[in-house]
Amino acid sequence: NPYPITWHNGGTSVSKTMIAYMPDAKLGIVVLSNLIDTTLPESLAWRFFDIYFGNPKRDWSKEALAAMKKSGEKAKAEEPKQPAVPSPAMALDRYAGDYSNEIYGTVNIAKKADGLVFTIGPKKVRIDLRHWDGNVFMGSWDYYAAREDVGPITFDVNDRGAVTGVTVDVFNGDGCGTFSKTPQTLEASS
Repeated sequence: NPYPITWHNGGTSVSKTMIAYMPDAKLGIVVLSNLIDTTLPESLAWRFFDIYFGNPKRDWSKEALAAMKKSGEKAKAEEPKQPAVPSPAMALDRYAGDYSNEIYGTVNIAKKADGLVFTIGPKKVRIDLRHWDGNVFMGSWDYYAAREDVGPITFDVNDRGAVTGVTVDVFNGDGCGTFSKTPQTLEASS
């Protein structure tokens, strides 16, 4: 108010940016933050425009916090619940091996003392897998000094009981999270 705002926000794993511009007023603002899970950049931009144009005081930050809490509660309620009696996994070494896809290249899943570990990328990012139900595991990783769940990781098993692939939900938002077991490790596990 009083003019339309052209804006865009976005972030990476460690920062978030908000760019807002009122072409009719030849006025704009850029807000940079060093957090990703925040709505502060948007709240500051909206507050800036309110102050500039003398709009009534509005606590954009309070409104954004309330919306984030509501969204968080909804997400928590929608989290998958592990079955009371999960189906057993196969022997863990049957899941081990190299898997690949065209986007992420080759990844490795290895057996460790208390489960499996999924390793991806040149920096060898590790996702620890804990059994969830049948051929479904839940993953977690260290994300900037905090342990974070990454969701389900589901192994594809053919009718002969051989693991042929794996889908990692956290990488599958754009359809690129399915990996095929490489021919060498597929033959070794058959």
